[in-house]
Amino acid sequence: MNRITAAALAALLVLALPACGPAPAPLFTDVTFFWQFLDGDGILYGDYTARNPGCNAANVDEVWITISGPGGVTDMVVPCTNGLLPGVTLTFVPTGPSTWLIRGLRQRFQVFSVTGAGQIAGLPSFDTTLEANHPNMDLAYELPLGLDCSSVSGIRFELNNIVGRVVEYSDQNQFPTCRPPPSNFFTMPSIPIGTYGFRFVAAVNVLGQSVAQECGYGLPPQQPIVQVAPSGTLATALLAYTTVACP
Repeated sequence: MNRITAAALAALLVLALPACGPAPAPLFTDVTFFWQFLDGDGILYGDYTARNPGCNAANVDEVWITISGPGGVTDMVVPCTNGLLPGVTLTFVPTGPSTWLIRGLRQRFQVFSVTGAGQIAGLPSFDTTLEANHPNMDLAYELPLGLDCSSVSGIRFELNNIVGRVVEYSDQNQFPTCRPPPSNFFTMPSIPIGTYGFRFVAAVNVLGQSVAQECGYGLPPQQPIVQVAPSGTLATALLAYTTVACP
């Protein structure tokens, strides 16, 4: 009886040893996030493919990803285009139930975001839609008489807030093609509410040379453009022939 009891106790001790030792090391895997962007007017930018990643049209420079799970917090910042792929694969991410925050930034301003949750196991992939945090701003433009879209390749512009910090660059992200009336306008999605003006709005030829432009539109001493409504603001720039660069 004593020998049987001792053997049974020994077996119980062996079974109990894992509970007394260190916790098992977490497992890790790769996880892929794809993204597209949805503006305040319900327009989608991107379709999860390399053909249409959506970054340039949404004017997003970087995507910041924060994953919180059993192994702690994983952070990563990637260029939005990321080699023209509309997403990124994160390596060595702890497995288990997790939540995430994905933010789209333009000039380090957060302009799109989405939260989500899921099970990270195997080699998971998640399609995400980042929604605009701000309303849109639209800009209409009128070319001077004698000039039309047959000789204008596109529209370049630079949008400044009233203290001069640039929050949009056409030549960095969005480069709208010239469109004849009544479609002679373009949309800048998700602009933080504030007071803005354009340092310049210019019609350029195929060489990128300005053939007509307006300088200092909406900036002091002119009346500024004020973004005040959820539906956004529409402004119109009247372009004139010029060979002098805007200051």
